[in-house]
Amino acid sequence: MMDKRATSNKLTVKRALTPLDKRNVPQNGSAKKSSLRVIYMDAAVFVTPNQVAYINGEKDGFSSSYTGVLIMKTYDQNDALPSEYRSALIDLLSFQADSEFAGGQRVSENMRFATRPEEAYRLAKKVMEEMGHGWYCWQILEPLGIDVNARVQHLVTHADNPDPKVVRVINGFRKENWSTFFSDWTDVAMFSTVVTPAAVAFLGQYKDSSYLPWRKVSERIWQEEKGHLAFGVWASKRVIEFEGEAGREKLQAALPKFMAMGLGFSGRPSDDSKHFARYFEFGLKLKTSQQLQEEYMEIVSSRLKELGLEIPDNVVPNYDMQFGYSEKKETDLQTATAR
Repeated sequence: MMDKRATSNKLTVKRALTPLDKRNVPQNGSAKKSSLRVIYMDAAVFVTPNQVAYINGEKDGFSSSYTGVLIMKTYDQNDALPSEYRSALIDLLSFQADSEFAGGQRVSENMRFATRPEEAYRLAKKVMEEMGHGWYCWQILEPLGIDVNARVQHLVTHADNPDPKVVRVINGFRKENWSTFFSDWTDVAMFSTVVTPAAVAFLGQYKDSSYLPWRKVSERIWQEEKGHLAFGVWASKRVIEFEGEAGREKLQAALPKFMAMGLGFSGRPSDDSKHFARYFEFGLKLKTSQQLQEEYMEIVSSRLKELGLEIPDNVVPNYDMQFGYSEKKETDLQTATAR
């Protein structure tokens, strides 16, 4: 886990798990430019030619493994974006925006399982915030030339079966997949308790995105996702409060299918993927799938312990729902950019 050490304009310094002396930050002036950010990294990550790594102050731009300081360029809304960076940015943002809004549509369908007025109210708040996350991202996409009105109009008029050639919705938020996981309020509670921690981990990485408008809205999205996790824990506690041990047993029984979702949220290990390498190079994705899975397990283990539930054995990650950004052909990325 990395925590902030210092922030000045667009220059961000972070310290990772590996203890590094602050003197390792280069003092040659280049690191002080407002368009650069500095991150302390550990030896688990790699450096691409578009990045600059400093090991004890020495420049090393092509290391495959290192411990030192990484410098990457950041961009603001009115900055000219390199074409490849712009394509990658639109690819990730459109996927998030469309999927967040579609996720809100799916969550709203679970209102039929609400057991009491307060449960219904709190679920409605989550629906609003999920759709809001789509809106936040669309606001960033619109200045990049994306017709966001057409995207939302398609989603509201084709809510049950949106066309993948028009919008980018992850499989888990398509109705034919989503509806198979929910049969009562216990499932609703467990989804937010066990799957949402993966969203907290996954979306949290964008708080340090190299695209500053995305970084800004991601802080708000991350905070609201933590609220959705808190909703899940609250809803689970209410199941136990009103149904006793029978309720706890129902929660425990629902755990495996939702943990499989959570473990598959960030996608298959992508460290060697050319797309992941490009996203990482540009500072648009900052953590590997393995790192995100580990962070997920840390969060979910704590919440299950709070509820008196046990982590099930031999849960296999469900990657079929593609909660993470899956491998796509280059032509798919070009199509996403054009829309």
